[in-house]
Amino acid sequence: MSELNSKPPLSFWIISILALIWNMNGVISYTRIIFRSDEIFNGFSGPEKEYLAAIPVVISVIFGIYIFAGLSGSLLLLLKRKEAALILLAAFITQIIYQHYFLVTQETIEITSKNLTYSIISIIISFLLVVFASSNHKEDYFN
Repeated sequence: MSELNSKPPLSFWIISILALIWNMNGVISYTRIIFRSDEIFNGFSGPEKEYLAAIPVVISVIFGIYIFAGLSGSLLLLLKRKEAALILLAAFITQIIYQHYFLVTQETIEITSKNLTYSIISIIISFLLVVFASSNHKEDYFN
């Protein structure tokens, strides 16, 4: 089949758009944390303030890579670029490092079922995006 005649299925577009929305939400959360004002910072609980103040720079950088690699990978997926799988894999790996810090290493915030559930769901979605991009990047409609 020629590249002009090969079109991705509707499910490809739906999943890719949902991935973009999911990762845009991550960028919004990241920017709210990194560029927080005193007003926002004062809205956090005591342990949350301690946690945000104690995050090592390297973890903040890894968090940023994870967030922006996820967004870039989602955009590349929408553009049907083969590089999407590699970028989403980088996002997944950095997310595992960040979540390890959050769930295992840090001792400021008590891990509750709410933040544990979000972390696990986030890891699963990230993994599924890597699988999705990897399984689609060999198709005719990818450049």
